[in-house]
Amino acid sequence: MAHHVNKINNLKKLIYSVNEMFYTINRFQHSQYNKQNLKSTPFILNEYYKNNSEDWKQYINTIDVNKYGYHKYNIFDDHSKFNNSNYFKNNLKFSIVTWLPDAKTDFHLHLNDGCIMMPLKGYLTQNIIKSKNNILHPNDKDKDKDNYNQNTLFSGEYSYIDDEIGMHRILNTSNNIAVSINIYQENNVKEDEIPINV
Repeated sequence: MAHHVNKINNLKKLIYSVNEMFYTINRFQHSQYNKQNLKSTPFILNEYYKNNSEDWKQYINTIDVNKYGYHKYNIFDDHSKFNNSNYFKNNLKFSIVTWLPDAKTDFHLHLNDGCIMMPLKGYLTQNIIKSKNNILHPNDKDKDKDNYNQNTLFSGEYSYIDDEIGMHRILNTSNNIAVSINIYQENNVKEDEIPINV
């Protein structure tokens, strides 16, 4: 008999499911922060989330973009209106990011935390400079190709990065608007993106 899975088709249920997973893991680990917890989130994105543009299109913003050509709308954190449960204190933040054509971030770290990014519309290019023994070398892309790579993420695909992996830069190289959902675990760090001049 085939196993039928009811897909999560709205952001509120997705946010609740991820937080519930974190809460359950933290109860057994007695740890408020663990990068492995965040790395488990793609399981829910892959197996249970059904992309529904009617649910997130209200967060698209092509007017109030920053100097890099993107706009980040935070839809959930520990103080969000979605967070009506006292036990959802996982230091998680969910954002919907609108990327204009040619949008490009600086290379940046996610200091002491992690980030999952999944395009919901369009595709995004990611450049990664890997760390060597936890020391970052911004010029490695010119000196050592083994420590620099590039990948393209299409709708429904995801990437995970933290400061132990290295730093990255996100680009929208298409002529169309792209939209992504970004999930962070902040670990009490105020700045989730620490820019590096490269």
